[in-house]
Amino acid sequence: MSIVDRHQACLDAEASGDRSAAWDALVAARQYLKQCDDADWAWLESSLDDPTRKWFVAAVFDRESLPRRLLSAMVRAAVLERNVSNNRAFIDPCLRTYGLDRVKPMVDEYLDSDVPGAQSGAKRLQYWLREPYKRRGTF
Repeated sequence: MSIVDRHQACLDAEASGDRSAAWDALVAARQYLKQCDDADWAWLESSLDDPTRKWFVAAVFDRESLPRRLLSAMVRAAVLERNVSNNRAFIDPCLRTYGLDRVKPMVDEYLDSDVPGAQSGAKRLQYWLREPYKRRGTF
């Protein structure tokens, strides 16, 4: 099975309404990360530009360390996410794995970007880019 197959298993479980099976499929996708090949990593990276698949990637890395090879794409997904509540799903794994000192300059680069929506997206992310950074569910 590839990461694409793991993604499809999650979609199938969600479509059937079986939340337990959807959770199990997501856990299986997280466990599969140790076996990902270059094609899997390329699919994960490109998925961060897809309006539907990006949520699968965010869910996979919600409880996993984000590999360096996905950091730029995940920051870009956070910047380009228009919903100010949902952008946290992308920036949290970055901050948790790499810290504010590494992630904030990457976001700040988008403040001077010509990419449509990037400047406003980077401004929206500033809310999450402050000390002390706290992960959801922590005190």
